[in-house]
Amino acid sequence: KEQQKEEEEFNKTVNVIEEYVKKYGGGEDPEKPQKPEEWTSDKVIPIPDGKGGVIPLPDGYYYVGGDIDTGIVISDKPEDTMDATFPNSGNQFVWIPVRSENDFRRESFAKELSGFAGLTEEEWNQMFEAMSEPYSPGYVGEAEEYNEMRSKVLQYGGFYIGRFEAGVASNSLRTGATVAQNVVCQRGVAPYNYVSWGVNMTDTGKSGAVYLAKNKYSHPDSVVSTLCYGSQWDAMCRYIGESNRTTAQKSSPELTGSVEEDVLKNIYDLAGNCTEWTMEACYTNSRVVRAGYYGDSRPVAIRSDYDPSDDGGSNSRYSFRFTLYIA
Repeated sequence: KEQQKEEEEFNKTVNVIEEYVKKYGGGEDPEKPQKPEEWTSDKVIPIPDGKGGVIPLPDGYYYVGGDIDTGIVISDKPEDTMDATFPNSGNQFVWIPVRSENDFRRESFAKELSGFAGLTEEEWNQMFEAMSEPYSPGYVGEAEEYNEMRSKVLQYGGFYIGRFEAGVASNSLRTGATVAQNVVCQRGVAPYNYVSWGVNMTDTGKSGAVYLAKNKYSHPDSVVSTLCYGSQWDAMCRYIGESNRTTAQKSSPELTGSVEEDVLKNIYDLAGNCTEWTMEACYTNSRVVRAGYYGDSRPVAIRSDYDPSDDGGSNSRYSFRFTLYIA
């Protein structure tokens, strides 16, 4: 009887291990999923995506919650939680899967946007044709940075995007431009608005969105931090599946992550707290912003173009969003 009992317990354990391996794609050790051969960085480990696949977790970051269907959240703070807010939260990011070149193409979303602002599908496509990425006459190294980002995203099957709009380490809304505040990606902070893209089309300066995204966020050397690219925004739109979503107009911006209906795949502030600068260019004189802003209810996928030196004037409309790709 004792022997039979031991055999039954052993078989139960074997079944549990087999189910874990089947669910999470584990290797010889079911608690350590296999690292894909194309992942050459020694600064990442594979973690389950909850649906039988794996994603790369960079050194210095920790799994917070979610799966590939709901949005996988990571943080640079150990033991962070999904509902943590400033000042008790780390900087949080959500994984955007990119399985092929097709997943990483730029897209006009003309069909979804047709009828918005009285424009037809053809007219949206015509506007899209005037936009490009990378902008080849841009700042020194711009095209090379784009090519490196694209290569790494395809190699590791995706990238991380800020769970929240870029913010400042304060819950007091900004009243004008300043370079004295730290940039964070946390819930419950003031948006980092009143910010330009840069000085002009070929100069990022040291206070614009490009510079801040690349230099003001503290992170380990396992990832590269950048301003969101147009191709990344479009990949995110396809992942969330609601690229034409809008939110109600407001009289002023709100703290990041504070609008509960403005969340898709665990990503907040997409439907118009502040409009967000991207790396995309329009003709030779403008950079592209995405989504609407608090005073103008516009879809997540929409594109507009503005002078890169514009900081939003007195209406505080411009902000930005970080992305991270594996170094």
